[in-house]
Amino acid sequence: MNPELTKTDTRALWYAVEAYISIVKAMKNLPSPVDQDVVDKERQILTAATRALRKVNAIRKAQTSRPSEKPQVQYRTAGGAGAQAPAIPDFGDPEQRMRGSSLGSSEWTN
Repeated sequence: MNPELTKTDTRALWYAVEAYISIVKAMKNLPSPVDQDVVDKERQILTAATRALRKVNAIRKAQTSRPSEKPQVQYRTAGGAGAQAPAIPDFGDPEQRMRGSSLGSSEWTN
């Protein structure tokens, strides 16, 4: 038995969580009313199952990812109060860069 998680494993868990979502939604449409306490308990179980599925997906992805030598830059998502876009790199003065090009400085100056 292979101890590593595969995409097939996480897909099967996803289908199970999706089926449970359908069951919880169907509880509202039953001909005989279901106690709200029962529905709330099932929703709590569903929330825990959804969180567990996210954790399992993260573990599977961590198993397959290779550590890179360069750390990846984490950007905050746009939108909302205080959100910032990533800084645009400053390449300096464009005319200064042109003067240093291989075309010769006399071609770029007046």
